[in-house]
Amino acid sequence: MRGNFHVRFGERGDETRRPQGRKVRLAPTLRSGSFLLGAYQFLLDYYLSWYLEHKDLRGFGNLGGLVRQIGDEWRLTIAEKKRILTTHIFGVDIDRQAVEVTKLSLLLKVLEGESTETLQMALPGFQERALPNLDNNIKCGNSLIGPDYFTGQLLPDADELRRVNPFDWEREFPDAIKAGGFDCIVGNPPYVRVGNVEEAFRPYLYRKYNVTHRFDIYIVFIQRAFELLSKPGLLGFIVPNKFFTADYGATLRKYLSSREAIWRIVDFGDSQVFKGATTYTCLLFLTQIPQEYLDYQSAFASEFAMAQQTSSAVRVDATKLGDAPWAFVDVKEAGLVDRLSPLPRLGTFCDIARGLETGWDDVFLLTVTSDVDLRGKVTVRSDAEPTPFKIERESIRPVVKGAVDVRRYSIEDKRRYLLFPYRHEGGKAYLINEDTLKGVYPLAWKYLMRHEKELRQRKGEQWYAFRRRNYDLLDGVSRLLVPSIAKRASFAGDPEGRYHFVGSGGGGGGGYGISVKPGVSVSIYYLLGILNSKLIDWNAKLINSRFGQGYYSFNRQYIEPLPIRPINFSDPADVARHDRMVTLVEQMLELHRRLAAAASEHDRALYQRQIEATDREIDKLVYELYGLTQEEIKIVEGE
Repeated sequence: MRGNFHVRFGERGDETRRPQGRKVRLAPTLRSGSFLLGAYQFLLDYYLSWYLEHKDLRGFGNLGGLVRQIGDEWRLTIAEKKRILTTHIFGVDIDRQAVEVTKLSLLLKVLEGESTETLQMALPGFQERALPNLDNNIKCGNSLIGPDYFTGQLLPDADELRRVNPFDWEREFPDAIKAGGFDCIVGNPPYVRVGNVEEAFRPYLYRKYNVTHRFDIYIVFIQRAFELLSKPGLLGFIVPNKFFTADYGATLRKYLSSREAIWRIVDFGDSQVFKGATTYTCLLFLTQIPQEYLDYQSAFASEFAMAQQTSSAVRVDATKLGDAPWAFVDVKEAGLVDRLSPLPRLGTFCDIARGLETGWDDVFLLTVTSDVDLRGKVTVRSDAEPTPFKIERESIRPVVKGAVDVRRYSIEDKRRYLLFPYRHEGGKAYLINEDTLKGVYPLAWKYLMRHEKELRQRKGEQWYAFRRRNYDLLDGVSRLLVPSIAKRASFAGDPEGRYHFVGSGGGGGGGYGISVKPGVSVSIYYLLGILNSKLIDWNAKLINSRFGQGYYSFNRQYIEPLPIRPINFSDPADVARHDRMVTLVEQMLELHRRLAAAASEHDRALYQRQIEATDREIDKLVYELYGLTQEEIKIVEGE
């Protein structure tokens, strides 16, 4: 499964002493050993530089780690390269072939730059092996699973033992473990959701590492690696940055924050590090020495070397991090976050419902191509059939597809509809039984029957049911809609409760319906203005997952905790602010309707200017409602 790298140099302050090595590495997949090769090259360069700086302190002969080459070029002797390799570099991988390839790659690095003549000089008579034995350095085993996997079994099955391949760190690397752990651990753990991990291993991982049932395997690698780190050591992994905010990352956030283990984070955001794979990654550096503050730096992967030298890191108070989603903010921003935190959350005011997931949109998603005829029928088309067909208008519901149709303050109706084989009763949706559906909506039933074979491939309570029971939003209930991903907070009003979202969120399809809870007095338009403001957009992005091309997630976990300024309806000034917001939002909605209907470029520019002016008025009112200072306004507006 993966490997580690451990280095210890001379005592601090002893500038004349040759660096002394001890151990090295807990790597992820070794594959070709690229991480170990990089670590080994770093050590070779370090030792050579150290020798050259100190060769005059005691005389060259007492150091003995260099050989002079033609043209006054200094190089490490092969004996020294072997010593550095065998005392510093260690690795583990579950793939035996990867282990052998890594050994070969490291041995070739030992021979790099050598010739027959230099080998003869270094190894007179070849009494000494030219290459070291790396069996004690690079080993095959399961980094995450120890011998305790078989506790209670007197004699484990031989085939299962080979399949599991448990690894005993104390037995395999006794010197490092006795010394307190590895001084340096580097790697790239695998990014694999637990559903793709062999089922037999999962109970052990849940129990051993105290993780949730929806974790990614890299979460466990970080914990295991940290346990193997020495007190003054340093761990450096490249891992997905999603654990900062995702639900499944809560256990790791709690694990690291409770130990104050984070020294530094370099976040690549949506910049792509690995060719051919879309991953959102960061460099995570951990230490066993508690850190009151951590350095957080954003960087583009392609400009990381430059960013290292030119951009400054944000100093984050590590003591304020916990299992809640992490927001990496500087002291000034942290003050504003702290001031907003006591306010009630959006989830206090509203119910937030996820969009519909049919499990087979090609069949259920329809486009209406005609008006309703006298018999209540419409002509529709779907991706499941090449020819348009008629269906009962009452059997379908209008839908929208996330950011494709929903934008700030506006919804574009593209005549998308959903075949909806449900009835609402008592605020809930119930699947219509076959006999009733056949009698009430015969055309819809015939259409479903034509695609029964495809629909039965899905898992579910009934072959024509939707995949998930998250479709209980009533028609006619006033609500807000927000797409699952957007470049900024993009809430739209649906006062008539006309639309549902369809889609799982991928490709800009999914979204959420937000309806005011019973007993809540604030207008939905008041909420709409606040949620589309710069302040809430800034706040939402602090604890968010960023995707490619500048998109952010607006799933429930990110919008439910948004701070909402309550209104004291006993205070006339507060009521005036509430009503002022409602008026501005109604004006904004009308301007967007006129913009959509504008026939000329001149009119579109005119309405756009009015929209921008109204936006500024809304932001100004939000700053007043939340009591922001001029300094805090500058933070929100990025000045």
